[in-house]
Amino acid sequence: MLRLIIFSFTLFITTISFGQQQAINAIKKSDARALQANLTEDVDISFNDQGDLVAKAVASKQLENFFLANKVASYTVSHTGKSPDNKSFFSIAKMKAGTKTYRVYLKYSVVNGVDMVKELRFNEE
Repeated sequence: MLRLIIFSFTLFITTISFGQQQAINAIKKSDARALQANLTEDVDISFNDQGDLVAKAVASKQLENFFLANKVASYTVSHTGKSPDNKSFFSIAKMKAGTKTYRVYLKYSVVNGVDMVKELRFNEE
């Protein structure tokens, strides 16, 4: 019985981090279409503190334009955390694109058991 509980918990943790890893991998590849699959229907997106709550399709187009102008060379997660109720998670990363460096904040919400990106912030350092 204990093995079943441990296995179930491990599977649960793997599932939670899977959505987060997919989003991170999409950013590392500058792949807006792959990232779109991990966005909630409405996304709070900002670039250098200029942004808004937009539909998933609009966010995807903004990300596509951003990645065209800023090809990602490296992406390193420096901090992660979660809300006390485990309903949202976040990660903070440093992204290098060309000669620019960005601080990237991603906030995930659990939707149908999968972590989906609810908020993205790209701020040039």
